[in-house]
Amino acid sequence: MIRRVSLAVVGLFAFAVAHAYSPNAIVVTPSTFDFGWCPDNSKIDAKFIIRNTGSDLIPITGVQPTCGCTASQFTPGTLGSNDESNVVLTFNTRGYAGTSFHKDAKIKTDTSGVEYTVYLAGFVLDPSVMVAPEGDGIAGFEPGSNEKKKTLSIRNRSAKDV
Repeated sequence: MIRRVSLAVVGLFAFAVAHAYSPNAIVVTPSTFDFGWCPDNSKIDAKFIIRNTGSDLIPITGVQPTCGCTASQFTPGTLGSNDESNVVLTFNTRGYAGTSFHKDAKIKTDTSGVEYTVYLAGFVLDPSVMVAPEGDGIAGFEPGSNEKKKTLSIRNRSAKDV
């Protein structure tokens, strides 16, 4: 009888420990969104996907940008196993002409102390500058590549020769 009770207590303890330490498995894709070069005085959107890769239900309680120039479009709810939810962050470039930006937003769960961060980055064009990069202005290097240099094209935005 004592042996059965001991085994039951040990089993309950092992289950409680395993459940208490099971990580909330949230994956946010992408975790960083690089806009590259952005127009001044515009609202630009980044779409993130929150996915529950664990087996437990995870309530997502909020998405909070860290500054007033960024707004989130998100509906709080509970993510079941392998469920996903979309988050749209809208960054207002007004007042950032000619500067780079690095913004973030916190994704909050109801688990104490557990939050995830997504990042926005880019460079806002200065409308008074007469040359600008073509495309997004990002020179990408492939993982494992031996490339050390890339060529970026620029275009003349004025009527005069540069």
